Amino acid sequence: MHIVAPAVEGSQEIIDKREALGPAPVHSPLDVFATILSPTASISHAAKRTNAYAHLVQRSGYNAGVATGAAVKIDVGGNSVELREGDGVYITLTPGTRVDVENVGEIDGELLFFDTE
Repeated sequence: MHIVAPAVEGSQEIIDKREALGPAPVHSPLDVFATILSPTASISHAAKRTNAYAHLVQRSGYNAGVATGAAVKIDVGGNSVELREGDGVYITLTPGTRVDVENVGEIDGELLFFDTE
């Protein structure tokens, strides 16, 4: 789900009024996406900009020990990293690069993805 997008004049996607459908407009080069991935599910995103940040939301509550709960694998051009609940990763890339995300855990994973400069 696309939840934040740049307020660009003439955009068909952005409606700059209260309680509008679609992403919230911001005056920054930033798109934010949110998704809940069920086990074995995967999604892809073609990056619009040169930087991204992915964060796997901590849903299982505070845990002082080793991370448990959801797990996702993020792959960019054959380089991958696994995130557990509460983890995040900063990614530098070329616009148009495909970012693949796969739930490799046993429960739903809630992911936020920031596509920015």
